[in-house]
Amino acid sequence: MMKSLFLELFYRIWPFRLQKTVSVSSREQSEKLKLVLDYIDLHLESPIAISTLAEICCFSESHFMRFFKTHVGMTCTEYINALRLERAWQLLQSGRYSVIDAAFSSGFHNLSYFYRVFKKKYHMTPKEALTQVE
Repeated sequence: MMKSLFLELFYRIWPFRLQKTVSVSSREQSEKLKLVLDYIDLHLESPIAISTLAEICCFSESHFMRFFKTHVGMTCTEYINALRLERAWQLLQSGRYSVIDAAFSSGFHNLSYFYRVFKKKYHMTPKEALTQVE
């Protein structure tokens, strides 16, 4: 009798326990993601290591990469490149930056890679984007 009452109580309380765990977990994940996105935004011009971002979340690198893709919808590298490319585009469109200056100011430290990802996204080279402004 006592055991059955305990089990009944347990099964009635357990769903509430799960809801609380999920909401706390979801809030913690949102906070971790915000910390990472803020870090990326502040350090966009510098090299950003996945290991550093994983440490911010207290995750292993592989767990962090899954976490990021699940919550953002793209890989961390894709996200960082998208931000850097957008910034490079804005700098080039301002007409005050050379291609090299725009690349380095946006966080691209390899010009060959910058040209490749820029052309893939905008279907023109950075030089062509710069001459569009002039």
